[in-house]
Amino acid sequence: MAAEIEAVPETPVPTQATHETIPAEAPVTAPGVQPERQQTQVPVAPSPLPTEKPAPLPPGLAQSLSRAQAIMDRPAINWPEESRSEEVTPDFYQGIQVTDAMTRSEDPYMRQRALESIQAIDPTQLLPAWNALRDPNPENRMLAIEYLRQAPAESLAKLLLEHLNGPEGAQWTTVLEEPLASLRSTMEPYMIAVLQGGDRPLIEQRIALWSLGRMGSLAALPLLSEGAWSLEPALVEESVYALEALRNTTTVPVWAKLTQHEHYAVRQIAVKNLNTLGGPESFDALAALALGATPIDPILQQDVVRGLTQWPPEETVPLLLQVMHQNPNVRRLVGAYFRQLTGATLPDMAPQWEVYFYGSSESVPGYNDTPQPGLTGNDLLDNVPFVPPGFQPG
Repeated sequence: MAAEIEAVPETPVPTQATHETIPAEAPVTAPGVQPERQQTQVPVAPSPLPTEKPAPLPPGLAQSLSRAQAIMDRPAINWPEESRSEEVTPDFYQGIQVTDAMTRSEDPYMRQRALESIQAIDPTQLLPAWNALRDPNPENRMLAIEYLRQAPAESLAKLLLEHLNGPEGAQWTTVLEEPLASLRSTMEPYMIAVLQGGDRPLIEQRIALWSLGRMGSLAALPLLSEGAWSLEPALVEESVYALEALRNTTTVPVWAKLTQHEHYAVRQIAVKNLNTLGGPESFDALAALALGATPIDPILQQDVVRGLTQWPPEETVPLLLQVMHQNPNVRRLVGAYFRQLTGATLPDMAPQWEVYFYGSSESVPGYNDTPQPGLTGNDLLDNVPFVPPGFQPG
């Protein structure tokens, strides 16, 4: 008869972590069956905590981590049930709303990322890039220009019309001074076509003239010159200011002709630009006006002489002596200039000033309006150097 075997309880096993014993429960078994030994899992002691303080975060990193944590804490998007079977993509209009809010951020980097995102979502959305032209950050403005260069010229012209003709038109005229020069390759052909058509609304023609001037479009010079003689006063005004915005010596012949324009304001602007641009052609045109060879009203003739006094005296003194002889309307003005130039107290009489400057009237080099061989333009002193007595250039 087999002896009945009693279950032997397991010996408690000490643990490394707590050095305590863990009692094992005695399983209930049938008579004559040896119970299986159960393994007791030994917990691992936790790693000791660091005693050194962590290094401080670099400036700005703590704020960035805080922003990242805020984004991670946002609730998940509940996509529509019908879209779960397809690839999940962000909602287009929701993306536009987010990027639109980013464009108004105070962080220039955030505004730049917004502009890039909008171009990636929909390259036909030009308004954000257009608005970025007045971004205070120069890198963002250059990025906007790069995007707008790829846009259709007609779309850019539409934006230009809306903004220049809108309530903030005066501000946009200042904002667009620089960017339009960078957009010339895109917009110049379209704007020239607007003027050549002749059937566009007046406001479109005015904006085309204004834009071509700010672009520095020399290709449009014939059209700008033609517009300055238009019967429409608004086109005359825009054409004249567009010519002035070119700031190029190739416009000198145009300004010389415009000194005979029927409107006094145009003649005045023409004289001012001849003095500003300088060069032999400008000097010849001003000399003809000062001498009376080219008809001009007396008041504007005085403006011509005042402008000539800003040129180097070695160029203007011989001419102004001749003007003093021939044009009594500006004689007193020339005398005042001579007295200011030299400190002498001579009257407004050309012979006395001729003696003062050159020793005698016969020694005065006359103004020669015939180009001399080997010289560029008109040599006003017959290649004779001139230094007024007692005059020290500043």
